Amino acid sequence: MYLTAFHAIDAGPAQLLVTAVDKTGTVLATMQLTVIPGLVRSGATRLIVDAVRVHERLRGNELGSEMMNRTVAEGRRRNGALV
Repeated sequence: MYLTAFHAIDAGPAQLLVTAVDKTGTVLATMQLTVIPGLVRSGATRLIVDAVRVHERLRGNELGSEMMNRTVAEGRRRNGALV
């Protein structure tokens, strides 16, 4: 089920899957960004950040904040106005 959902999300042009890995390829954190056209604020594009996960041994070290900053920057690049 997860693999089917992953492929469906990955195929969508309004979707971005973000993964942070270390030098060994171990997944440290994940996040999903969805870009949605909206009707509020004169048709502003909305960004939904979902599925944020940070490995428990790395929580509190700003990795989640850094991922969020980079994801929001990418959303803005895609003309996102609301997060």
